[in-house]
Formats: sequence, structure tokens, C-alpha cells
Amino acid sequence: MSSFKRVLALGILTLAWPSVSEAAEPPSLARASEQAGIAEGALDYGELRSSSLGGPPSAVSIERRGLRLHGLRVRGGFETARVDGLGQARVLASRYPEAAPQLRPDQARLSLDDARRLLWPQLRADQRDAATRRSSADGLDELPGELVYLLVLGRPLLAWEIETPMGLGSREDPTPSRQRVWISAATGRVLEAEELVFAANQAEVFEFNPQHTPDPITVTLTNLDPEPTHWEEGASFDATYLNGTRLRMFNCIDEETGSYAPWRGDDECYPTQVVSADAEGDFFVELPNVTVLADNIDPRDPYAELSMYYHAEKFFSELEARGVEGFPCELSNMVANFHWLEPAPGYPELDFGPYNNAYYSGQCDITKGPTMLFGQGAAVDFGFDGDVVYHELGHGIVGLLTPDGLTTYTRREDAFLRDARAINEAIADYHTLMITERPEMAEYVGFYWPALGRGWIRNSDNDQICPRDMAGQEHNDSEPLSAALWAARRRVGAKFDYIVLDALPMLGNDASMEQISAAMLELAAAERDAGAWTADEYGQLERALEARGLVDCPRVTDTSDLEDLDDPPYLYLANAGNSVSPWWPGPMQYRHVVPDGSDNLTITFQISAKGNSAGQPVSTDLDPQLLVKRSSMSADAAITFDYQLTSQGWSTGEGEDTNEDVDEVTLVSGDWDVIYEPTWVSDDRRQIVIRGLEPGEVLHLSFVNPERSIAVVREIYFSSVPSEQLDLGSDNDLDPAVEDDGSSCACSSDPGRGYDAGLAFGLLLLVGLGRRRVGAR
Repeated sequence: MSSFKRVLALGILTLAWPSVSEAAEPPSLARASEQAGIAEGALDYGELRSSSLGGPPSAVSIERRGLRLHGLRVRGGFETARVDGLGQARVLASRYPEAAPQLRPDQARLSLDDARRLLWPQLRADQRDAATRRSSADGLDELPGELVYLLVLGRPLLAWEIETPMGLGSREDPTPSRQRVWISAATGRVLEAEELVFAANQAEVFEFNPQHTPDPITVTLTNLDPEPTHWEEGASFDATYLNGTRLRMFNCIDEETGSYAPWRGDDECYPTQVVSADAEGDFFVELPNVTVLADNIDPRDPYAELSMYYHAEKFFSELEARGVEGFPCELSNMVANFHWLEPAPGYPELDFGPYNNAYYSGQCDITKGPTMLFGQGAAVDFGFDGDVVYHELGHGIVGLLTPDGLTTYTRREDAFLRDARAINEAIADYHTLMITERPEMAEYVGFYWPALGRGWIRNSDNDQICPRDMAGQEHNDSEPLSAALWAARRRVGAKFDYIVLDALPMLGNDASMEQISAAMLELAAAERDAGAWTADEYGQLERALEARGLVDCPRVTDTSDLEDLDDPPYLYLANAGNSVSPWWPGPMQYRHVVPDGSDNLTITFQISAKGNSAGQPVSTDLDPQLLVKRSSMSADAAITFDYQLTSQGWSTGEGEDTNEDVDEVTLVSGDWDVIYEPTWVSDDRRQIVIRGLEPGEVLHLSFVNPERSIAVVREIYFSSVPSEQLDLGSDNDLDPAVEDDGSSCACSSDPGRGYDAGLAFGLLLLVGLGRRRVGAR
């Protein structure tokens, strides 16, 4: 049985994916409560949402049921059921609390104001500024919060759930952020934080984008609101702008000429409405000529605003045809041409600071930020590209249809995965290809943005597979799933859209690639058994998923499999914090076989903090560690990680209470044999040399990150060379790794800032071997 299947059996989902032929038991919260030791009646259903299964008309529906415990929402808990025309329900997937809470709601030791005060210093400067601009006091009242139970490893932890203000970043670091943060109601510790931002009448428009469909067409804009309400109390409109019944469009101009959206921060352009109807009620504007650079980088053009409205309404029309109605926001505020008023350091040739991205924030309150933002970039205008609009709106549909979003990491015995956010990105991309019926995403942006070097942002017709190409970064890790979805749709057709959409209610907020694969296969099997799908069509989906390694994907890849890649692998390592000890596992393990004639393994890599869309310098003062499991010490098997909730006396610093009775820190342990720390080769280059190995010995390797910021390990090279070649480089070989009790061992020379000349020779040797990533086997 694979590692994933073992984890599933341990209860990551309380109910696994039942076979269609199985007679399912009716849902029973009472049974779940009894098994968890929860008092009778304390666990109940919360919010209920329903959607048609297979699209309209359908007598079968999918119900997504939230949970409440002692009257509080259970974040991460849910139940999804299939309800037939007779009202008979069958649970498809669920996650219930597996134990009673240690604290009841009336036993909270911190108030909401306490939690706000603890969180405030951790906010970014632009987030604090946004809060104080709207606040009549010190800004704390602009941090909305509620008391909830947060499920961590099946345990309900009493926590204050607080939504941080929307921050758009700055021209130096234009990284937007809006988070949902859980502060322990016992200790004030940050338990988890989810990033909610996902960053990409008649009128004449480009049907999809100016690259793929360069000939404009005349269309009729739909769902314009005849009596729109102005966002400023008491104000009225002086013209007919792009205000719809579910959408409100903004441009972003360089000076204040009237009322503008209240979320604006210092140095940002002024979000206001520009495009208005003429005397005949039409919305014709001058179309850009995208073959002219000036038209692509004009931060004042009106077309981006019009383009957003047309493509957004087209998106909603397509989704309604598939039985999906509604959106997380009743009225979404979308802004085009976003930029900074002053030039950015990285783009001195421009008279403004560009924003090279687009994002969906899910923010519905216009006073707190836009729902979606489309940047005026350094070479392209993201609002021109319909693919980008569909993608960002697709994130909203994911939020609408899943029980609790797809935003969090997955704790697994082989790795700490970013799969849920990768699935979110893949499904957002699927909305684009579902509408355009093309695998290339954002051809205009890709073609006219020289920095990308390709004709699209992403392409679902790719050769990415799991686990080889996974990196712990959501856009990268989405590509194997996107490829499988595209392959299945190309062969099965549009009816596959319903399978993708109907799978979303079955996914927890930390879903894995295996779980979405299982959900889609479960639904497709039901359609096959009902005669709506053929056996061959089901087989096409199954083969598409298996070909990408998604049905069962232990996160271990052989270093020999990396040899034929065009580029060396890279990894995003989750940061450590007060809620984990000592660190989170990496997203991938590498398996390396020591070849004949060698006694060593040299690993060299580049290290930095996560980058930003302005291309500004980032810190390289980071030192990841490497966990190693040796077959000569234990077994030729992947490192197995274990997660347990434990108490570690920690307090807010107020009073004597250390809260040692509350289990809320995830203790990570495992069966690795040794830990290595890297030696500095240069400011951003590190190296690890392992000696004393045996020919044929197998190593399993996992990078971990003890730092408080995300670490990006790039250009990873592995090499085992003949022993005598490595001996030429240093008279001071590293001592072989020593056996440990299974939890830790520091086995490197001093990892300080001094550069080791002998180890540097090892790097030069590695690079000199034709830049091969792995030695001969």
C-alpha cells in the first residue's frame, strides 16, 4: 500500500471515497460525536449549500454541509453528500473532529481584542496603513474576527479567526496580501495563516485576447444595472458607467478628478470609473494596437476596463449554462490598470511603477480592497487578456463550491504539500480552457511580455508529472493536474466540465492530488453506471490521471529521473513558526543511489527568500537543512514523518501562565538518520558534501527550513564522483554522518559565513562535469 493510501486510512478524511456500488450509510453526526468523545448534541450542522449534480436539469444534487461545535464554526470540518431525487443522501466525503476540544467557548483565555493586539505588530506596514485609514481609533477595530474551532490533525483548537486588511504592497515590493489568521484563544500563538489572494449594451472588444483573436467583434454588454448605487453615501453618477448587477468596474488614473474607491493607499493610482456610455447607450472606446509597445504600457487606457466587464459577464454566462449560479461576492469590484504613481526601482524607463500580475482576493467590501485587480505591467496590460479574467474568476468559483476553500498545506508522512493551492490554480486554469477550448493560458500576456520567453503564461498541453516535477509552489505544482484535465476534456468533451465542478464540494481545504483524482473518478464512475458516460470515456479520464502520476503520487523521486530535465529542480520550503517544532518537512524527497567507485554525494544549490513581481532583491541569508535516511543505517525507504499535537509552554508574556495544558503545537518527528547543514560557497550558493558512503547505498533526502520566511532552493544538483576525484579537493574531508536516535544529528563543518575552499572545489568539480545533476549509476 502506498504512503498516500496509508495516510488516507488513518483518517485524513473520516469517510474515504465509497464505491458507487456500496450501500452508503446515512450521515450521522451522532456517531462521529460518540467516536470523538464529544457530548451529545454539541456537534451539529452549520451552513448548507447545494448545487445540481451534472448540470441542469438534474434531480440529483450535491450538498456541502458545514459543521458547528458548541455553537462555533469548525474550520476544516465538513460533510458532502449526494442527494437523489427522492431525498436519499449518501455521504461522499467528510471530515469530523476526532477528539473533544480541550477548551469550550466560555473557557477562552484571550479576548478578540487581545488577539488583535498580538496580531497587529505582525501585519505589514501597508496592511496597518489600510486599517488606520478606515478606523476611527487605532486600527484594531478594522480586524474582523470570530471565535471558531480550527481542526488541526483532527483536534478542534479554540481560536480567534481574524481577517487581515487587504494590502496591495508597494512599488518596491508589489506583493498583495489578505490573510485569514487563527490566533490561539489559549496562548495567543498563531496557529495557522491562509493567504486569500491568488495572484494572474454594445461595445467592440477582442473575443478572447488581442493575440489569439486579433480581429475585434461587436458585442452587446449584458446585466448592466439600470439603477446602480454609488459606493459613496449620498453620491450619484454623472454618466452610465460599467456598473452591472454583479460587477462594478474601475480604471486606475494618475490624479484625483472626483470620487474614487475608498481602498486606495498612498502612492497608488486612483481607482475610479472612466468608461461610460455615449448618447446611443454604447460603450465604444479606442482599441489598443498591441503590436505597438506604447499601447501595451499605457496606464491610462480605457480598453482594459471595458475588457474586464465583457469577459467577466461572458464567464458568468458560461458557468450558468453549466448549472453554477452565484459568486462569493454579491457585487464584485474589479480594477484595471493598477500601478504606482512613482517609478519602480527596477523599471527606471517607465514613468510609473508597474504591477506585473493580476489577482483574486475574495474581498467583497469596497472599503477594504478590490475583489480582483489587473495590473498595468512593464510590458503588457493584464486587463486586455480574457484568459486572465477567466482564471481569476475561476478562483472565486473554487471558493464558492468547496466546503472551505483550497488554501492550506497537507501534512503527509512523506512530505508537507502545497497541493490544495495547486489544485486551486489548476481549476482556475480549467475555467479558462473550458471557455476558450485551448490549452494555452494568457497568450497575449505571454507573447508580448519578453521576460517570459514563451507565448503563454501556462500551457496545459505539457509533459509535467507527479512527483518528478513537483516543487511546493502552487503554480508549478498545478501543471500535472492541468495537463490531465486538458487531456480528459479533449477526449471526453464538454460533459467533463460537470465532473470537475462537482468534484469541488468533495474536497477539504488541504486536499491532495490523490483526493481530487479519486473524487473525479468516483463521479465519472457514477455517470458511467448511469449510462451518461461510456466505459471508454471513463478509461480516458483514468488513464489521463494515471499518466501524470496523480492517482497515487508518493513525493519521492529518483535523482536519475532529473537528468533529462531542461532545468534543474527547485523547491519552496515552508517557513517555521510558533505552531510547529522544529520545522515542516519539505514538499519532496529525493532518492539517490551511490554508484560503483564512489563513496560520496555532493549537493549544491542556490538559496533565497521568495521573490516578488517587481524583480527587487531578496534575502539570501538563509540556511536550510538536509535530512538523510541511509539504507546502510536503516532501510531503502522514504523518510516517514509523524505529526503530533503537543504543548510547549509558551505565553503572550503577560502573567505567569505558560498554558502547558493546551496541545496546539505540531511536533514533527521522523525516522531520518542524520541532518546536514550546508556550507557557504558564495552569498547565495550552498553545498553539502556527504562522505563515507558505500557503493550501491541508497539515500533518501529531504530539505527542511528552520527560518521564519519561505526559503526557495533553486538549481539543485546532485553528484557522486569517484572517491579519488573528490579527495583532490580537500585534505579535511567531512566526518561521515553519525548514527542518531532518529530525530536529529548535525553533521557538517561550521556552517558559518566563512567560505570553505575545499568544498568550493567540490562545487567546481560538479559544475565541470558537464553540469550533470547526478553522477553515473
